[in-house]
Amino acid sequence: MKVDGTIHNQPVRILLDSGSTHNFVDYMLVRKLGWPLQATKPFDVMIADRGKVRSQGCCKNLSLELGGYHCHIDLFALPLGGCDVVLVVQWHSSVGPVLWDFQLLTMEFHVGTNSYKLYHSAPPYPLVDDMVVQNLEKELSGSNLGVLLYSVDKVYLPDNTTLTTSQQEELQAILDEFEAVFLIHTHMPPAREHDHRIPLIAGARPL
Repeated sequence: MKVDGTIHNQPVRILLDSGSTHNFVDYMLVRKLGWPLQATKPFDVMIADRGKVRSQGCCKNLSLELGGYHCHIDLFALPLGGCDVVLVVQWHSSVGPVLWDFQLLTMEFHVGTNSYKLYHSAPPYPLVDDMVVQNLEKELSGSNLGVLLYSVDKVYLPDNTTLTTSQQEELQAILDEFEAVFLIHTHMPPAREHDHRIPLIAGARPL
């Protein structure tokens, strides 16, 4: 369940989770906003794919607001990807008994005489989006985002683009001349006299 909130008046997207013991903030967001990061004893955190990432330190006493509830919180910095903040058991236990409706994706809790209700918020951006190759390294640096590589087997011209008869003939002549280049391969290339291979290290993970 993800909700919208703010930290020091900065809008953040928060994942509410009960599967960990520490609260986390995205390391890239900390660097971007210049929040002070205190060194702590390093520790590893297991992520969904069973891999591990290492804590980068802790942001102390950050001012958090969500659903009208205000508090100050310590957040350990990790390369998250997909959200800005993760609130887990450490935070849930600070607000007392929690009523969590997984069907309606709502969460209710009481602090003193005040009642609060949080609602799941859909992401403001598509979960899958196009990315130009030139920006690939920049977008993936320090993040756990995944990449889907795909190819386009057809060229679509904008609706307002028209070709003259001679242009269509020239285009078709090029496609016919270089037909082998535009073929979609369905099998591996034939064996060559010299095969080039990239040896992989067992158990290695992408950097």
